[in-house]
Amino acid sequence: GTVKNDSATIDESGYAIFTHATIVAEAGVWNLTFSSSENADLHASHVIEVVEGAAEELRFIQHHAGARSGVAMEVQPSLTLVDVSGNRIFVEGTVITASATDGYTLTNATATTDRDGVAAFTGLTVSGRAGSVTISFNSALMPTIQKNISLAAGPIELLNVLVHERSAVAGVAFTSYSHIGVSDAQGNAVTTPVTVLGRCAGSDTWTGVQTNADGVAIFSRQVVTRAGTVECEYRYATGSRVLSTKSSVAVVAASATTVEFVTQPPAKASMGAALSNAPAVRLVDSYGNRVEKAGVTVAVLNSDRALLIANSSVTTDASGIATFGAMTFGGTVGSYRLSFAPSGGIALQAAANTVISAGAARKAELQRQLDGLASGARATTQPILRIADQWGNAVAESGWTASVALTPMLPSPLVEMVSSKL
Repeated sequence: GTVKNDSATIDESGYAIFTHATIVAEAGVWNLTFSSSENADLHASHVIEVVEGAAEELRFIQHHAGARSGVAMEVQPSLTLVDVSGNRIFVEGTVITASATDGYTLTNATATTDRDGVAAFTGLTVSGRAGSVTISFNSALMPTIQKNISLAAGPIELLNVLVHERSAVAGVAFTSYSHIGVSDAQGNAVTTPVTVLGRCAGSDTWTGVQTNADGVAIFSRQVVTRAGTVECEYRYATGSRVLSTKSSVAVVAASATTVEFVTQPPAKASMGAALSNAPAVRLVDSYGNRVEKAGVTVAVLNSDRALLIANSSVTTDASGIATFGAMTFGGTVGSYRLSFAPSGGIALQAAANTVISAGAARKAELQRQLDGLASGARATTQPILRIADQWGNAVAESGWTASVALTPMLPSPLVEMVSSKL
């Protein structure tokens, strides 16, 4: 300990009167000694008890440690008041307030001294960007004391899409890898490895990718087969909560490989006649996505040589649709299953057969000639006449009238039979 203003002059009456002597020492029992530099025989002493003085400053009892953004410090700070000699002041009810560098937020930032003069913080939490943070502590009329801490990232609260493909072709891997970052509520990257799940619409399978040292999960070779605006979702499960983020990709169809029906072929048709319902097909890729492309040739395929098809190929319009409005049939009547295919592509068969009947009557054929032609006598074998379309298919025209006319010819008569309507 020390004594301030520790000297006084002996007056003419033999008294040395001290007026401003101040003891600065730890609280306790001390021996106070008086002496004179002019006479070594002059000395006196007595025992005094020094008690704590007035509060002058704050002092740490325990430093804080283990700070993560948004999480209460693992080791909470505690402070006390001391006098000029460092003696603790056992006074209750003094409020100590903590504050931080600009840009940081503190919660539970006050503590009050108890009967032992100790202000113990509970739940003191720093929120902000990871790095070095200065925490200051102050109480009224006393100097502020400070302590630097290293603030680490808090628990994962956010998934962030850092890099993501914006356009793609169906069935073709994304040209860019998708980068998904994990961070705390303040946006600090969480570098502890965790697994992030990802999938894009149209897939039933989630792919898991572990985050790297920068807190980023990198998804490679992602493939989407559905055309249109496709949403990709990424998830991280923490306890009972599931964090999620999404990003959209504009996916265009791949090249056309086959077709789908817009309008099925009609159930019935007639040879040589326009169809009651013109079949139409649309271009699609191998994943079933519609391909809107004009000028692609689509043909009707028929492996049955008995059926002839006119106008059997057309080109698609801007919507990728081929309409067979001018298609007609010829050949032998029957039930036929039609197939349609783009040039170089895969054929698609109609859902049902088309039953094609005879066309309009175009000719008459003798199925059986007259026999036993004695003049005036009934022919022993009567003729049979068959009405047919231009391909020779019998035309069922019940109620028509057929007549027989005799025309002289050389060297023998010719029997001509004609239909009254031909």
